[in-house]
Amino acid sequence: MMNNQNGDYDDIISMPHHVSRTHPRMTPHERAAQFAPYAALAGYGEMINESVRPVEKKAELTGAEKAAIGETLSRLKARIGERPEVSVTYFVPDGFKEGGAFVSAEGRLRLVNPDKGMIVFEDGLTIRFDDILSIEESV
Repeated sequence: MMNNQNGDYDDIISMPHHVSRTHPRMTPHERAAQFAPYAALAGYGEMINESVRPVEKKAELTGAEKAAIGETLSRLKARIGERPEVSVTYFVPDGFKEGGAFVSAEGRLRLVNPDKGMIVFEDGLTIRFDDILSIEESV
């Protein structure tokens, strides 16, 4: 606070602060919020939120795990006419930054395509072999 050396405000400096009878006193948060539309860095808050949004690293499978998935896919391909029901956990890459999320899906298979390296569910969901973490036949 500036020190007033010439006494311009001596007549009002000791007066009590005005308190409104109709409007409740604003909290500091409410007072700050009234200036939010004038944020100097538009989009900065969204950028910060995006940078701290958690993502997972794609798991590296061992040779044995890859072989087990390959065997399961071969069995499913041989039974594709039966529309086998499966449960799959797979990796979905994030569209904005490195990493992604592991997702699970259940349903009946329509196609196992080794040439394109993908499986397709009856509902149209397509999963690449390389993204599969685990696949199990439902009984």
